[in-house]
Amino acid sequence: IRPETVSYIEAHGPGTPVGDPIEVMALKTAFRNLHAAQGTVARPASCGIGSVKTNIGHLEGAAGVAGIAKVIASLAHRSLPATVNFRKQNRLISFD
Repeated sequence: IRPETVSYIEAHGPGTPVGDPIEVMALKTAFRNLHAAQGTVARPASCGIGSVKTNIGHLEGAAGVAGIAKVIASLAHRSLPATVNFRKQNRLISFD
């Protein structure tokens, strides 16, 4: 996978002060590792991130299927649903 082709990530998104920063850091590390393995340089870009859990809650074993359904609907409608109850960015998350 070429990291620059990724425009959206449907994340686990636990919605916790500690869990969300850990997940974002892991995603950033994965992208850095992909760039390093491919000998490419990361350029500023936009990549959406969201989680269906904010809209419908955690469905335990069905959470993954709900996330896939959200992504399929988003692709079909060429639109990402808003993140419910989002007020401000977690200060522990750096998207840079």
